[in-house]
Amino acid sequence: MADGIRIKFGTDIGLSTTGVAGPTGGTPDKPVGLVWMGISTLEKTITFDCHFKGERIEIMRSTVIEILTCLLDQLDFIDK
Repeated sequence: MADGIRIKFGTDIGLSTTGVAGPTGGTPDKPVGLVWMGISTLEKTITFDCHFKGERIEIMRSTVIEILTCLLDQLDFIDK
């Protein structure tokens, strides 16, 4: 997804998130709080999952904070 976003919009970076923020929709294989994220740059694409706890809004906020923090880490890596 992150590659597709980057390519579709002609940007240097694409971000993607998908998951189950709840309060319903969770399964044993995909519980509420499981979120997959992707960061695509011109050099590489990384994907990772996180398991967050809390209410829907807390899971959504945690997702934004995590992907932006990871993006900053990736940008720091690229600049070095």
